[in-house]
Amino acid sequence: MNPVNWPPHYYIHQPIHFEGYISPPGSKSTANRVLPLAAVGKGSITLEGLPQGEDVRLMIEALHTLKVDIDQQTPTSCHIRGQGAAFTTSQPIHLHLGNSGTCMRFLSGLLAASQGQYTLDGVQRMRERPLGPLVEALEPLLIPLYKDKNALSFGLTPGFPPLTLSTQGLRAGVTQLDPSLSSQFVTGILLALPLAQGPVTLNLNAEVVSAPYIALTQALMEIWGAPLHKEATGYTCLEPKGYTNPSHYTVEPDPSSASYFLAAAALCGGPVTVKGVGHNCLQWAGEGGFARVLEQMGAQVQINSHTITVQAGVLKGITINMDSMSDTAMTLAVLALFAEGPTVLTHIGNWRHKETDRLAAMACELRKCGAQVTEGEDWLSIQPLSVSPSALHNSMTSHPSPSTHTQAVYSATPLLNDDQYIPIHTYNDHRMAMAFTLAGLGGLPIKILNPSCVEKTYPQYFTDMQGLCKN
Repeated sequence: MNPVNWPPHYYIHQPIHFEGYISPPGSKSTANRVLPLAAVGKGSITLEGLPQGEDVRLMIEALHTLKVDIDQQTPTSCHIRGQGAAFTTSQPIHLHLGNSGTCMRFLSGLLAASQGQYTLDGVQRMRERPLGPLVEALEPLLIPLYKDKNALSFGLTPGFPPLTLSTQGLRAGVTQLDPSLSSQFVTGILLALPLAQGPVTLNLNAEVVSAPYIALTQALMEIWGAPLHKEATGYTCLEPKGYTNPSHYTVEPDPSSASYFLAAAALCGGPVTVKGVGHNCLQWAGEGGFARVLEQMGAQVQINSHTITVQAGVLKGITINMDSMSDTAMTLAVLALFAEGPTVLTHIGNWRHKETDRLAAMACELRKCGAQVTEGEDWLSIQPLSVSPSALHNSMTSHPSPSTHTQAVYSATPLLNDDQYIPIHTYNDHRMAMAFTLAGLGGLPIKILNPSCVEKTYPQYFTDMQGLCKN
């Protein structure tokens, strides 16, 4: 959908039947790692399977600003002539990175290993998202660009963007990092190590969150010819020799995006098969494992090397540590509305530092849907609906249920009176919009406010969801 045509809200309806095949867009997490690696790698590379969301667009725009030679061949592919070295500039460069945590954290590390003056900034919410632990780990390694000026400085609030780096690169040495807020801090440092001027060891001094994302970084660095030595307390780059581009790389479909279709199948019957995600995908140990959560809840699940198929079953509430699946945990939170018995999600404290405070936002919107929700510092307990979705729907209106006379999953105009829908605030957070679509598919009269926020990672989300509705 053309962004200028987004309505202020979408009404979500329960489909008559829901089945088919879907290939989600490429993984933003992978794309925003391989794009800067390709930029600093030796040789040329063709990248395919790139998602079209805002975060990837911001990364590509930032690389253009850094004078990287990028030829956008199609909306999902590009050819990059790698520089074969870290970035360098004789003039100050300012990068505006929106609300993209991956752009901010990954480029902070790579630009610290570069030469020149770089300022990284974003929207107001980005200025509220912490950067301090990453910068504290970079500080002892930075070689200042000017003798009388700090190599790094914060423009407004210490520990938060905007950040200015005035650097001649990273020296050899040992540093430490607190990884308890975000695995992206770890990735930001690791990506920079092969560009350092000598061996560097990064020690992690606290519990790591979302460890599978660090494993993803390490796997991609190996593909780019820069393996790391993993130790009990961290990582060492023994021989920093930069990166070498493979001639071609295809970004795998995004398992986080896949989770919405798999969960919808668990609600609406199915079968739905997601192509490109399975037990052989790079993110299987992380977000890709959401299918196993559905199976634990009672859905019928078939997992192959590159496909996952889900059909509905009787869903039961579960208690589960979602540290390795922080994004798909949001899908589970909404699915919990329709389970028998409570669901408790633990180890999700890093939600508070995402596009919004996702713990508070999720608790608020789930309560609107009729759930009893208890919010902890890093956990969420969800007591599901006290009545079935269809009974709740019928109690709100004398009109027939939308599922009896429409195939539309979403529409810009209501089928009921507007005040009979539950307004879901999305907090300009793409995953809030996508996750709460499930509440409507399950039978609740849902109105998604600001649906255009899905452009961050998945502009075609609503259209693709509609495509699985069948006669």
